[in-house]
Amino acid sequence: MTENGLVPVHVRRHRNFFWRRFTSFGFAQSMAGCPIVISEISRIASAFPIVFQLRGDDFIPTALFSVAAGIASPFVDPKGHWRAPYVPSALRSYPFYTGPCRNSDVPAVQKLCLYVDENSGLLTRDPQDNPFFTDQNKLSQDLQDVLQFLQHREAAAITTHRLCTLLAEMELFIPLQDFEGIALPPACWGIDRKN
Repeated sequence: MTENGLVPVHVRRHRNFFWRRFTSFGFAQSMAGCPIVISEISRIASAFPIVFQLRGDDFIPTALFSVAAGIASPFVDPKGHWRAPYVPSALRSYPFYTGPCRNSDVPAVQKLCLYVDENSGLLTRDPQDNPFFTDQNKLSQDLQDVLQFLQHREAAAITTHRLCTLLAEMELFIPLQDFEGIALPPACWGIDRKN
């Protein structure tokens, strides 16, 4: 994960670092979509088209932001303001993410490790910002809150994965090239409405 700036949060590496909460969705301007979870489907459906993308053998429900490659998302204005009525959960914890643990001495719960995008521009050395760790080398309360949010999202992602696996076993996914005359990005799938 380090090739894209994501590194595990670790006391040895981040003890003297602080972080700022993001104030701009500029990081999402070039995103064509993002994965979603079952608990937010009704809110997502009112704001974005939902497609499924195949990653390996898994169908991932995805909020579609743009159908044209290389064009900025219409849901992020030039100043980084979010234009849609709902912000997908996958975007709310930036620059933090969870991922599989590769090292046994990093903060982990339920075999998930906390990662930070060190290329986000949100890591600082300014003590006025949010600390990564307390003086006792424990995750700060703010970072514990972020981790808890991500754990809840991961639990919903597991349920979502189970449901998508069931749909795949029932052979209900079909490839989509377009919808109502609008061409979709490659590798989009939908539910076969005829079955």
